[in-house]
Formats: sequence, structure tokens, C-alpha cells
Amino acid sequence: MSYDFSGLGHFNGVAAGAYSLPLTIGCFAKFKTVHTISDIAVNFGTSAASLNESVWLGTGGTDDNYRCFSRDTVGQTGAFFTSGAAEFDDVWFGWVGSIISATSRKVYVDVIGNTGSNGTSRVVGSAIDDIAIGERVDGSQNFPHFIAEVFFYNGTMSDADITSYLGGLKATELVGAANLIGYYSLDSDNDSPPNESSGDAPTLALTGSASFDADHPIITGGEVVTLMGAGIL
Repeated sequence: MSYDFSGLGHFNGVAAGAYSLPLTIGCFAKFKTVHTISDIAVNFGTSAASLNESVWLGTGGTDDNYRCFSRDTVGQTGAFFTSGAAEFDDVWFGWVGSIISATSRKVYVDVIGNTGSNGTSRVVGSAIDDIAIGERVDGSQNFPHFIAEVFFYNGTMSDADITSYLGGLKATELVGAANLIGYYSLDSDNDSPPNESSGDAPTLALTGSASFDADHPIITGGEVVTLMGAGIL
């Protein structure tokens, strides 16, 4: 089960705490179509009114390009990984962004070896609390595909935990699960999905339209079914 965000909506909410870097965010995604537009799947920022001073996972303006961005009040910079043509089209894959500092961000796609990094300085604020899934926090750059298993993590997640998550282990079962701000499996038909971790992220609300779907990454007992390393069927 998952949510399809092609209806131009998103889940949003505000965490009780105010966070600063380092942060790690992640989700599982499945593309419905070729993705040649800069869309945002998961966003964590300082204000629901602006993309400024926020971090996110999103696609680039060319197909098969996956990014982890951070933005200050001037501009944005992303770490990116470019896969083989159609490598992750119509299959589930794990996607993690690690925003370590103002000058260090990394992205991981499907396995920890599929990674990219960037060191351009982008100073993000120290009051990050606004969550958006399916669009950016201010309701644009819609991600018209499937999303599930979303997490927000306070700190730099270990390589071991990133590997486990990309391999199908629920975020709440990771070694560092106590650092979770929020975890949303999106595996039930609920337009107000609760935070399934012990962190202080809220129950989310649906703005606009998104539809529940029976399609979901296969995550059972920390294992997933993969096909030739190219995502999850």
C-alpha cells in the first residue's frame, strides 16, 4: 500500500521540535511515468510558505536523475545520482538523503553504492519543522508518483542503517531508530497518517488530492524482494 500523488496534493504537518543539520530523510518511491521534471517527493523546511531554508529529495530536470537538495535564502544545491536508463522505472526503490552540514550532502538510491555528493555551502536555518510529502512545503513541484515508507531522522544516519533501510528494513527497526523525528509507512487508507515512531512529528493532514493505492514495496521481516538489484517489484 502507498499513496499516489498525481492528484496534485501532499501530506503536511509541523513537528513539535525545531531541528537543524545534520538531518537524514528517506522514502520508497515508484515512478508511474518518465520523470523529466524537477519534482519534490519529501521536503523538510522552516516554513510552509517558502522552500527557503529547507532540505528535500527530488528528481532533476533529466530522466533517471535523483537528488538530495538543501536551500538557503539565496539558492539551492543538490547531490545527485544518475542511474542507467529506465533502471528504476515502474519498480519500487529506496531513496535516502543525508544533509550532514552546510557543505556536505549525499544521496543514495536503491543501494548504498549508488550515491552522489556535493559540498557547496548552503546554510539552512536552525528551526526546521515543516513536513511535506508529495510536494514541496508550499504546495508546488508536485511528485506525481507513488510514495511509501517515509522517514525524517535527527542526525547523520549510519551507513549500516542506510543499507538496512534501502534493503527493506522498516525505519522503526533501525539501530538508530531512537533518532527518528517521524516515520510514515502510508500503508493504510488514511488521509491523516499518524507518526509511527516515537519522535515528535505530528499526524499529517492532506492538502489537495492524493489517492491510496494497494501497491507497496514488499517489506517483511526486514527483507525485500528485488529483481537484479533494480528496485522492488
